[in-house]
Amino acid sequence: MMPNTRAMLIGVVAGLISALIRGFWFKSGLNWIAFPIVILALAVFLALFEQIAKRFKWQPKRAGLVTGTSEILAHVHLPPEKTFSEHSFWRGMESVLLSMFGGRVGVEGAATSFAYAFALKSRTNSAQWFEQQRRTDAASALAAGIACMFGSPFAAIILPLELNLGGRTLSVAFSAAAAVATTQLFVTLGFTEALTPTTLFLEFGVTLEQSLRLIFFTLSIGLLFGFLSVYFLVLTNSGREGWNHYRHKLWFLPASVGCLILFAILVAYPEGFGLPNALLEGLLNLKDSPTEMALTGLTQILSALVGVNFFGTVGVFTPIFVSGAGFAAALGTIFFGAYSLPALLGGSALLSGIFNTPLTAAFLAYELSGNWTVLLPCFIAAWVSREVVVRFRGRGLVDEELQFLGVELLSGRQRSILKSLKVSSAMVTDFDVVTHNESLTELHHRMEKSKYPFLPVIGQNNKYMGILTADIVEYAMSDKTSQSLNLDAKDLLFRSGSRPKSIQVDDHLDIASEWFEETPLIPVLAEGDKIVGLLFVHNVRIAYDREVANRFLLKRKQD
Repeated sequence: MMPNTRAMLIGVVAGLISALIRGFWFKSGLNWIAFPIVILALAVFLALFEQIAKRFKWQPKRAGLVTGTSEILAHVHLPPEKTFSEHSFWRGMESVLLSMFGGRVGVEGAATSFAYAFALKSRTNSAQWFEQQRRTDAASALAAGIACMFGSPFAAIILPLELNLGGRTLSVAFSAAAAVATTQLFVTLGFTEALTPTTLFLEFGVTLEQSLRLIFFTLSIGLLFGFLSVYFLVLTNSGREGWNHYRHKLWFLPASVGCLILFAILVAYPEGFGLPNALLEGLLNLKDSPTEMALTGLTQILSALVGVNFFGTVGVFTPIFVSGAGFAAALGTIFFGAYSLPALLGGSALLSGIFNTPLTAAFLAYELSGNWTVLLPCFIAAWVSREVVVRFRGRGLVDEELQFLGVELLSGRQRSILKSLKVSSAMVTDFDVVTHNESLTELHHRMEKSKYPFLPVIGQNNKYMGILTADIVEYAMSDKTSQSLNLDAKDLLFRSGSRPKSIQVDDHLDIASEWFEETPLIPVLAEGDKIVGLLFVHNVRIAYDREVANRFLLKRKQD
């Protein structure tokens, strides 16, 4: 099966699951399942089933402690497990029940889990050993789930990139487009209703006072929701550590406790548990009072905490965005009146703070509103929120959970594997060097014949002095003043003022990986500052992929 065709099928599966859940709610009319007594009965049933399981000594592995999103990312970097497709399937069933029985998580939970289960089952046995294929499957399933929930293919495509999931972007795009198309088909057939808000109050004055108020409000929302995200992460980490002591002893009891908490929240404020898309549309269209919108935001963030700590569903993106929209809409109504932008700012800021995905949050707000003018303010609020989390917490929800699972990533790659590889295993040695006294004409001639657009410069005793790039040489050749001065290599180095960080040949690749955000190459030096190689980011990727393949093949032989 062609990769893009398979990605489209993954998106179709996600779209079908989304349409079935939405269609059930809009067509069945079985609103009685949202009654608190149903949640209470489910909690009692799970607690009793826990005792039955213990009596018959049936203790399956605990599925909770982390969200399904983190488990999918961890599955990309760990040796393949044959049973993970079944695990993802049951994650999907859990998300279906949560969305129907009062948990009110987003349909992206069930859609992503079922789509990923399909992706694992549909690929060949040999494909599971290739990391690029695993990345593509995971990214396609996650993008499809987000796309069919919010109707936002662009945000869905960006999300895997911001989570450093990677994969083939074209396949991810096909999956997201197929998910949206499938969902829209059922909307056209009248099986369910569209998510896109019907009316948004986005017009705002352009006076200086109003602009300054909006700027101040945007920055304030970013700061406020950044600290709220930090507190959310603290609570989720506490819950994770608390359940960790019982992870090998309990299976159904955490879910039972989660149901009891949902029951209490539902009794306290049932209006905060509506259909996710209906709640979001109501907040964006300012249908409720500020107090009601704030209470909706509170119930939704509590629901997200329960979903993370007790169930681990993927579908926490929706309650987090809705919660931020509720809190900010309440504040915005007080300060600005009937104006929808505050709700979009709040949803973007909270989602970005918790998941560290500012671009995804901003494009999600843009696609929900259909107005490009919200893109910049939402990105600013999301970026400020993310920066607060980075400075006070260090990382977002997914990174914290991956570390809990023993997977510490650096630029999307396992730090432990990068630490095991030396720079000498990835560097290239087929490069040219020039001496410090070579003329500009000679440098231009050497650059034209060079395999790389970089020329290391050496001085006396072959000591490394710096790097000349093709653009530095070309600019000097086009400058008549430079030619008249008869500049040489050391002069050009002095004029450029740039000296890339260098690394020792016996260092490990985890050090180099952190530098590629600032420089396209890293000179590799040996004893006496002699240059022995050049390190490019694609060399690191090749060495990493080779080591991962070797480890997985060894694991396969052992199995």
